[in-house]
Amino acid sequence: MKPQENEKRHIQNIIGNSNNFLGFYRGWEMFLDSANHLSVRLIHRLPDDYLEVITEKSVKFETWTQVGFSYDGTGNAAGVTLYMDGESQQVSVVSDQLSRSILPIDEYTAKIDTLPVRLGKSIVFFS
Repeated sequence: MKPQENEKRHIQNIIGNSNNFLGFYRGWEMFLDSANHLSVRLIHRLPDDYLEVITEKSVKFETWTQVGFSYDGTGNAAGVTLYMDGESQQVSVVSDQLSRSILPIDEYTAKIDTLPVRLGKSIVFFS
């Protein structure tokens, strides 16, 4: 990614599969916040059943940066690692309240569903 300094400051979604309101936003997403810090959310239901971590360091403007994350499946924020240019980053925990599955559900049947991974766009309205 290569954020531009002259862009309006807002949340910039990078990749994810989070659902919409009717699906309780369930899923996951990686994004830049308005201060260019890399963040990951794993969501069962917003605003009370999710985990989110954010990097201490912001992504540099006008510079290509490779970003990524890993998750160990424990349901704890400590199990999420964020990377910039292959280096793990120091993170702050925004929320560590995930207690159930992040698998997306169909908004009408509430059964487990598959959602495509979206690059650069998310359905989340709760940010």
